[in-house]
Amino acid sequence: MADHLKELSEASRSGRPYTLLISDGHMPEMDGFSLVEQVRRDARMTPLSIIMLTSAGRSDDLERCRRLGIAAHLIKPVKQSDLFDTIADAVDRDRRGASSAAAGSPGERLHRASKDEESTADARSLRALHVLLVEDNAVNREVATALLEKQGHRVTAAVNGQEALDALDGIDADNANGGAKGGFDIVLMDVQMPVMGGYEATAAIRSKEKATGRHIPILAMTAHAMEGDRERCLAAGMDGYIAKPIRQELLRDAMMEVLEPAAGSAPSASNPQTPAIPDPPAARTPVLDRTTLMTRMGNDIALVRKIARLFVEDCPGMLARIRQAIARGDAEALRSEAHTLKGSAANFVAPATVAAAARLEAQGRSGDLDGAKAASDVLARELRRLVTALGALGVGSPRRTKRDARGAKPKARRAVKKTVRKTVKKPVKKTGTKTLKKTAKKRAGPKPSAPGRKRTNRARSKSGAARSRRRNR
Repeated sequence: MADHLKELSEASRSGRPYTLLISDGHMPEMDGFSLVEQVRRDARMTPLSIIMLTSAGRSDDLERCRRLGIAAHLIKPVKQSDLFDTIADAVDRDRRGASSAAAGSPGERLHRASKDEESTADARSLRALHVLLVEDNAVNREVATALLEKQGHRVTAAVNGQEALDALDGIDADNANGGAKGGFDIVLMDVQMPVMGGYEATAAIRSKEKATGRHIPILAMTAHAMEGDRERCLAAGMDGYIAKPIRQELLRDAMMEVLEPAAGSAPSASNPQTPAIPDPPAARTPVLDRTTLMTRMGNDIALVRKIARLFVEDCPGMLARIRQAIARGDAEALRSEAHTLKGSAANFVAPATVAAAARLEAQGRSGDLDGAKAASDVLARELRRLVTALGALGVGSPRRTKRDARGAKPKARRAVKKTVRKTVKKPVKKTGTKTLKKTAKKRAGPKPSAPGRKRTNRARSKSGAARSRRRNR
């Protein structure tokens, strides 16, 4: 490790400094974090961008990365594509920061980014848990899974309350038969889901637990802190809840509170609100807050791009369903679809898109659909702006996901069309005059020789032998 420090120092003195350092976080003798501490003491190496690689299960790694001004943090094993994206983003961010006088050192930039999220870092940590995550929104599910795995937890996902009940029953059945799967340590339960919602699933879980005497902690995930949420959580048997979009530090704290509750504690909501139809988003509302987004995702550009691709692919279908609900006059469907889109957009710290979706959600909740068509046009405009902003992060254009009248997705339709093309373009026999003549010849067999000219194989052999003898003379 001393050789590495010497190499970095000599390169800086020679005027040809390294621009990027990738280090393992946990190594013998001197680990990666100690190496970075040594690097940060040398003012000549301050601009050096650093990527840290660590193993899952160390909940304090992210905080150490922030404190040391590390540009990015990846969990091993690392995919080649993820590493490439992270390197590109770290170098690009450092280049932009170097061109700005206010950018400061990498450590200062990260400190300012994280200050808005959490003013203080909690040194507490959780042991590795087996988490049952129940969330129907694909983007929210991906975010929560990634944040939980970064903390070293193992995640099993379900998309509605019924699947959660099936997963819990499956674990109980396996354990009863001497299986080694083990149980879930905690359930993270979305509230609004199709098939079976979070409140109904929680009530069913608590009802079954009366016969076993066990109690699994259930943490509700809500898209807002509304009046009555606390009472509903308690009535359904939930132990606590956290507002979406999920933030890593707040998620860890909320999980610790339900796993290790303080005496007399109970679920509580912060800043409860009364449902109201919000004003349309202002014309100058920011499309995307990249700094806060990166901080919430632990400066993991690969994760940001992954969830962005999911959103970009899903948003055309979500918008189409919103417009269909408006056309039908279906207020409940409008509320549900707008709620889903709002929850997805909130992960990207996109206030204009969230505000546009929230307005439609409130209209659906109130049943007043006057002006909903115009509001959906505003939402479509904000979605276009957001997709463009996400494109700057390296996310491709959205693929069409709208179902056609037969209910098939474009991918399936393309496969059908391809099959049809192959069938249609399969070579067929020509029916021209020449083709017919050739076919007739094949069917009739070889043309018989003229009388007196038929030669057997034996005659041909004798003739050939005679010619050979004449040549030899």
